[in-house]
Amino acid sequence: MTELRMGYSRKRIDEIAEVKRAAVQRIRTDIGQIDTSPRHKYIENFTTEFATFEDICDLSEILAKASHSNLIWIGDYHALSRFQEFTATFVRDLYRLNPNISLGVEPVFGRHQKILDRWMQGRISEQAFLEQIRYSEDWGCDWESYSLLFDTARDLKIPIYGVDCHPRYDMRSIGRRDHRTARRIAGIVQNDPSRTLIIVFGESHLASKHLPGRVRAMLADKGVSRKELLLLQNLDEVYWKLQKRGLEDVRSVRLTEQQYCVFNATPIEKYESFRQYLYKCVDEDATGVWTHFVHTLIDVTMEFMDLKRDESVLDSLPKVYSEISPSEFPQLLARYSVPANRVRLALDHFQESGTSYVPELNSIFIHRLHLTAAAEESTRFVHQLCRGDLPVSLDRPGGDQFFVTVIERALGYFGSKLLDSSRDGIESLSKRVLSQISYNEQLARAVSSLLNPTRRPAAQHFETLKVAIGSGTRTGRTTHMLGQLLGYALGRKLYGAYLETRISRRDLQALFRDPLAGPNRPLECYRELTERLS
Repeated sequence: MTELRMGYSRKRIDEIAEVKRAAVQRIRTDIGQIDTSPRHKYIENFTTEFATFEDICDLSEILAKASHSNLIWIGDYHALSRFQEFTATFVRDLYRLNPNISLGVEPVFGRHQKILDRWMQGRISEQAFLEQIRYSEDWGCDWESYSLLFDTARDLKIPIYGVDCHPRYDMRSIGRRDHRTARRIAGIVQNDPSRTLIIVFGESHLASKHLPGRVRAMLADKGVSRKELLLLQNLDEVYWKLQKRGLEDVRSVRLTEQQYCVFNATPIEKYESFRQYLYKCVDEDATGVWTHFVHTLIDVTMEFMDLKRDESVLDSLPKVYSEISPSEFPQLLARYSVPANRVRLALDHFQESGTSYVPELNSIFIHRLHLTAAAEESTRFVHQLCRGDLPVSLDRPGGDQFFVTVIERALGYFGSKLLDSSRDGIESLSKRVLSQISYNEQLARAVSSLLNPTRRPAAQHFETLKVAIGSGTRTGRTTHMLGQLLGYALGRKLYGAYLETRISRRDLQALFRDPLAGPNRPLECYRELTERLS
């Protein structure tokens, strides 16, 4: 078992885990106000069984094991597309090792198999298929994400089966539903025993005594044995155990010899996606109720920083727009006289990450769930608020504004890393920016030095950067990306320094509250912080 990461303070790791737990608890409290049904023992059985793990592992180990299995169970969480996206990719990867596979999915009832076959053969349209199986009425989860499973089966030319059975949505009859579904799955195995069957089903059904146990017993009665593999995703209890050890970058673990779990989402994203799903069930026209989510992120971030949250903060909370699409976004900002260059940059961020904070309007626009982006943009608001720049009032020279952006992005990165410790690095952005400034060798060397996490930059590197920004020879987009890159690199150092107890929450408070006013103060702040953390 891998222990605590070297150099990290256990107390600091626990503090950061508590921030995440606080956010989850707020979301779950809201869920409880929408869905008042009690937690069922069936779900508790699943949670209890999969609360520990043996060791971390690579995805390659899971694929190797899967290639030698002939009945594979993959856990699904219907409300979050990340689960279906991973499953589709995993099936494609497995196909390269073992093309003799088939797929069984939960959204389609077994009795609708002929309709599914007609659609897969191109004999009816997608719309006709969805209408005939009553997808919206009987399943209701996002079709765009579930269509990936069907597209995968069609592209790979592998059989796909509907395996679910009635009664859905009645926990009192869950045993009857599992029994009928197990009989359907066992029948598929018996009819085509040479193939590896992959079953994608709701995670709570995959406890040993639930669907897998029933299928195993039915096949044993027929003298049929299978080599099984269970692959779950984003188990809460295992996630928290990894967080407690400071293993935020772990993507997969071995639960037992034939049981694994991969991580592609956080508990915050899981429960927020379910909360959004419940809102949609209450109001079919809902496009996403994001205000509660964004304000939760702001609240737990300010609470962690011990920043004042009084009446004035409540009055200053950003307006959250969830009904604005990327195509409508530029026209809306232009209508409110946001400068054209700011509109372009805000749109880039909105399209790329799904969230954008526009300080000129003190508004956050969000059109899809992406925790790191939402946390970063929420933290940008907190910084704007704490440094006294709401409403936006300071008209800074271009050079000063660039370094304000660097500090803002550094704190945004720190805030996002606080709530999603798996946020990956900045390598892809670094390659893009260094490529675009490569014509200026002196600047490229200075930026490379500033990005180096183990090297202390020299005074001339800051001067080179200042001169380059002051010259204004780069495009607005390149300058913006450079500011992002330097900010993210600084934010990554800031996060590591906090875990290593080299900076305190008091230091973080001071950073958030620094107005960065006066000529060259933003650059001085950037230089001081970079040198301190190097």
